Amino acid sequence: MRYKKVIWREWLDAAVFATVAATLIRTFVFEAYAIPSGSMEKTLLVGDYLFVNKISYGPRIPNTLLSVPFVHNYLPGSPLKSYSNLIQLGSIRWFSSPIEKGDAVVFNVPIGDTVINREGFQTLRPYYEIKREAARGNLSAQYILSHPDEYPVAVHPFDKADNYIKRCTAVAGDSLEIRRGYVYVNGIAQPLPTQSLM
Repeated sequence: MRYKKVIWREWLDAAVFATVAATLIRTFVFEAYAIPSGSMEKTLLVGDYLFVNKISYGPRIPNTLLSVPFVHNYLPGSPLKSYSNLIQLGSIRWFSSPIEKGDAVVFNVPIGDTVINREGFQTLRPYYEIKREAARGNLSAQYILSHPDEYPVAVHPFDKADNYIKRCTAVAGDSLEIRRGYVYVNGIAQPLPTQSLM
């Protein structure tokens, strides 16, 4: 007699397969990102979604292997981290290729590794900026740093730092200058963006 799965088991198997497949695609093939700030205006607007082809520069192996699927650094609606630091890998990228000038790139914000885990802070008001303000005598910044129970500091692995989306203007070996609001690469003025990519 042929074994037949009960209906809840079929649904559970389908859900597990879909979660694993979607996680692998999101990790190694492509992922959607929302534009977080206005720095790309005239080409990309705040709130626009961008699908990133991760194969272009080579897929990056996650540094933090134990994490909740589809969640970046905190569980939704909670100050709890969505990952565990028990297993950490170094920075590994398969089949890497160089970034080219003009490419829109998504990357982990270097200042996003250490943040104040409170609304209105994170990368909006970076931890290192507050440290510099406190060293210059800013009383508000000194208060924030001296009250970690009220302003908790969180340290993230580099793959769990917040994402920024920017356009590559120059690459290694280029000289970059900004004169009177215009960008010069290797002494040549670069045109201002005038139209949307979408």
